[in-house]
Amino acid sequence: MTRPIDDNGTKEDQSDQTNVPYDVSPPWTRTTKIIVSVFGLVLLALFVWRFSNILFLLVVSGLLTYLLQPIIVRLDRNTPLNRLISVFIVYLGMAVIIIIAIIALGVAAFDQIRNLIIQVPSFILNLIEQFSEFTVAEEPIIIGPLIIVPGTVPWDTIGQQALALVNPAVSNATQVITSLAGQTVSVVINIFFIFVLSVYFAIEAPRISGHLSKYTTPAGYQYDAEHLMRKIKFTWDSFWRGQASLAIIIFFADWLGLTILGVDNALALGIIGGLMEFIPTIGALIATVAAVTVAFFQTDVPWGLTNFQFAIVVLIFMIVVQQIENNILVPKIVGDSLKVHPIIILLGVLIGGSIAGIIGAMLAAPIIATLLILLSYIWNKLNDLPPFPEKEDEAAQKKKRPWHRRLRDQFSH
Repeated sequence: MTRPIDDNGTKEDQSDQTNVPYDVSPPWTRTTKIIVSVFGLVLLALFVWRFSNILFLLVVSGLLTYLLQPIIVRLDRNTPLNRLISVFIVYLGMAVIIIIAIIALGVAAFDQIRNLIIQVPSFILNLIEQFSEFTVAEEPIIIGPLIIVPGTVPWDTIGQQALALVNPAVSNATQVITSLAGQTVSVVINIFFIFVLSVYFAIEAPRISGHLSKYTTPAGYQYDAEHLMRKIKFTWDSFWRGQASLAIIIFFADWLGLTILGVDNALALGIIGGLMEFIPTIGALIATVAAVTVAFFQTDVPWGLTNFQFAIVVLIFMIVVQQIENNILVPKIVGDSLKVHPIIILLGVLIGGSIAGIIGAMLAAPIIATLLILLSYIWNKLNDLPPFPEKEDEAAQKKKRPWHRRLRDQFSH
């Protein structure tokens, strides 16, 4: 083999690559792979940090695709329509539903949410006043070595400090809602962008797994990649569709129930209850606290009840709704799709919220479930165990079935 000549007319020293043909690209060393991987991860982190607003639109687009995918698949399989036409029909119907919902509920929901936010400072003042009146004549409270005399607690100072913390947040929230209502063009552009992205995602969804498996090397790992993709896709599909279904049900249940009870801003509280379904574990608690607080400080209390009694009634109603959800709706709709302990999800929600705000809290549960799937695969491969133990369990279950059922399954295939 002739060695290449450099610019100075001398042959390059290729003593370390004598067995590699000149026209064949040599493999990267381990050091090169590590440097390139670390550099790529750093660039990815910088991209996520710099373009977080665009990633939010991508997340919403992906969520919309997940929610509408079952309807598209049913139309594609059970009608003469092809997938492309099915996608456009489903998204056109969704656009019509959104427009009708905005026209029917948009103005009322906006007014109620704004009024609810504006009333937060008065809620705090009333709460501090209730505490000061309740504890003025109480006996000292002894907790171990700690002695608290309620009458000496500076409730006015505490109230002023609480207002100093809350007022900026209330002002900012009100400005955000007002700006959202005023920035019609920007909101419409974002919604259009989400819809266009989601349409492309829906069209390409059946081919995503194939595209990824083609880049899996060596070829023996293609099955592993496809199986992992199916498990991860099932996890995200189950979570988002389940949470979206629960959000719609809880929205209507809270809205109708609180309206019947006579709670102010029932529509806004219903929207809060529905949105909080996307934040596991603590979302329901936030919605309950919001409803009970509004009932406790409501001026026109119905049914001849006191504010305290009315708040107890609302609390009982919210608890009943949550019990029905946890014991009936969640097992039927969500099931055990995540397979993650609630404590781990709670920690993930807190960590995700501290990193990426409300989006981080919403995505914490499926991201943790995905990481556990990947870590389980890596752990099994490192220890020379079957990468997908659930398949072994399924095979063992099949062997335990009666002989006539196994024979029937063989003939059915």
